[in-house]
Amino acid sequence: MNTAMLGWDSFAHPVALLSLFTLCCIWTWWKSANRAVKQPAPEKPHKIAEHIIAAAPQLESAKTYRSLYYKIQNLEFFPECILQARQVLAGLLVEGLQKEHYRCRKESLLDLVDYDPIRLSHFIKANLNDTLDQWVRYVDRRKAGQGPELFSTHDQAKAWLVSQAPLNYVDGAWLSHIHKTDTPFQLRSITVHAWQILSEELGDGNLEENHVQLFISLLRSVGANLPEGDTLAFAESTDGMNDELVWKAAVTQLIVSLFPHEFLPEILGFNLHFEQLSMQTLKAAKELEEFAISGKYYSLHISVDNIDCGHSAMALEIIDRYMKHIAQSGSDEAQSFWKRIQAGYLLSQNLDDCTTAKQHEEQLAKSLSEKMLVSSKIHCGSRVRVGKLSLQDWMNTLGRINDEGSSQEFLSILAGAKPWVKRGDSKGSLIMREISRGGKMFGAFTAMEVSRLRTWIDGLSDQVLSDEEKYWRKIGQQDQEHIVIAIPSYAMLVGQDEMSCPQLPRYVLHGKDFTPRPPIEGSGVEMRDLVSLWFAHCFLLESLVTSPYRTANALSSCVLRILRAERGYKISGDSIAGMDELVQVTRNPSLVDIGLEIIRRQQLPYPDTLHEIIKPNNRDASKASDLSQAMISWAAKPLQNRVFLLGIARAFVDLELWVGAGADILPPQAGAALRQIVASKMDAFNDCWQELSTFASEASEFVSAYHFGRAKIAETLFSEQDENVQHVPHDSEKH
Repeated sequence: MNTAMLGWDSFAHPVALLSLFTLCCIWTWWKSANRAVKQPAPEKPHKIAEHIIAAAPQLESAKTYRSLYYKIQNLEFFPECILQARQVLAGLLVEGLQKEHYRCRKESLLDLVDYDPIRLSHFIKANLNDTLDQWVRYVDRRKAGQGPELFSTHDQAKAWLVSQAPLNYVDGAWLSHIHKTDTPFQLRSITVHAWQILSEELGDGNLEENHVQLFISLLRSVGANLPEGDTLAFAESTDGMNDELVWKAAVTQLIVSLFPHEFLPEILGFNLHFEQLSMQTLKAAKELEEFAISGKYYSLHISVDNIDCGHSAMALEIIDRYMKHIAQSGSDEAQSFWKRIQAGYLLSQNLDDCTTAKQHEEQLAKSLSEKMLVSSKIHCGSRVRVGKLSLQDWMNTLGRINDEGSSQEFLSILAGAKPWVKRGDSKGSLIMREISRGGKMFGAFTAMEVSRLRTWIDGLSDQVLSDEEKYWRKIGQQDQEHIVIAIPSYAMLVGQDEMSCPQLPRYVLHGKDFTPRPPIEGSGVEMRDLVSLWFAHCFLLESLVTSPYRTANALSSCVLRILRAERGYKISGDSIAGMDELVQVTRNPSLVDIGLEIIRRQQLPYPDTLHEIIKPNNRDASKASDLSQAMISWAAKPLQNRVFLLGIARAFVDLELWVGAGADILPPQAGAALRQIVASKMDAFNDCWQELSTFASEASEFVSAYHFGRAKIAETLFSEQDENVQHVPHDSEKH
């Protein structure tokens, strides 16, 4: 750059510095606010980034929120939306961080630069105390005669409840894909406790305690009859559900849940904030009762989310165990993982902030303009030049800034105005040093204005970056080369995995009367085949509870009890476990744990991930490998295959019973634990059958799928073709 043209030597005058920088800030803000400039594409974009950008249009406010709300709950029909969801998630994470910097809170989680469990606990408890102090002041206002603050009539209370439906219909969704079978084995002892929170949100298999069911009942009690929450009619309804922030918060829960591996730190941070007590919850629990409306939905959250033994306490402990795992793994990126937890927390915390980054920039421009006005004549003798004009001339030109030639010339000079403004690097920008303590302009800007300037500079870039690239840069980690999504079968659906999706088999119906077959008998099983089927069958029912709204029925409650048994939990008693499971584990080993125990017992190579057990596109694949991949594929379509999956899962209970009885497969203690799991599952499956048997077609499909599953087990493991099931090539008929 030609420094003589700019006259850098004259910048020693603080007022001149302030005026030039103010002018630059105002121009850049005006440019972004009033003109859309096409930017060149990155020179070497990642292939995945190209995939995402092509598939993900920019978020268009409420319309896109509503669309994603419907599609994610019906993911098997809209698998392409996973790419859009990922890009949207990255944008929301960037937005949350940016808003937090602009808001300049008195106390922010960002103040905890390094992870410290004691300081984090104190921070969360201080937030709780702030909320309780607000509650005390609220109670005092009410005692003094002030009326309710959320709503003042029964009709307004009803309208408010309806407006909250999109959010409360997905209560717990942010954890809905956590701790699935393909969770890395070394993380399962951590993620299982996050899944426990999800289970408790869904009532632990007790329908009357399911949070979504409670809210549905609440709406019905006030005469609000809304469309089913997982339908397009609900997503498109404008009848009282027009709060964009509510839709945004709801969709954020659904989106963040889709990436439980790649964005696990963010999910844990989101969970930590979302489980905290809010003033809105406290007010709603009290004020609804004043209009003869049950406040149970909200009072339940006050109880179960407590910081002593409830979900807030669990969230803290889960993060501590996760960060200890990161430290023990020898990773040198512990700081980055902590930043990601912070980003997830701030994503949740700033969801109710309707202020946009553009509005923050407008505030910044306004304050800078005011400073320029009070200093404009002081530097009239300054020799500073920007391009061909003096600084004074540029300031006099602000009134005709629309002149195309002048604006382009000024922008080209401004783009290289180093060292004063270094795009994306406030620490390296001279202007920040000059307005900070020890600088020549110290005192010209308040602490909040300095913070806003810093945030603005850090948000500038010489490159066109996707939101995802912006996010990884802010965190200090490299872009991820591959999309890691909820379960491998989703990868098949979006074409990221070459494994073909097997079609469902066509099977002969056996009537609606269900009589289990005699116990499996056989020997000479190839242990690698058994292990492959073992882990694959753990997938079968997991996706049946990933939409909280769809769990608000008796059959889904039975399914949740089956999943609890598979994870080693006991049947829920009179109270939830809460912190008990973290302080003193009372669970049995899970089915995945038992699968790993089989591997140890049989002295097979010990895996780090599920992909080492079930390998797609294996040219030497056995029948067991083919069936394993097929089961994972079927499990990826829970809406289309729900009853079919239940029937096959019931067949595999018989295999579990056979494994538990085999002294040569498992050690005695593991065998006993497996038999307890089987007993709990049998009870839950009996309840499933009671629900299904009232519908002839579903009962018939369940029985048929059970017999199909038994035949496949016999054929695959024991080299026996079941004579009672006719295997017919699949045609266009879908089950």
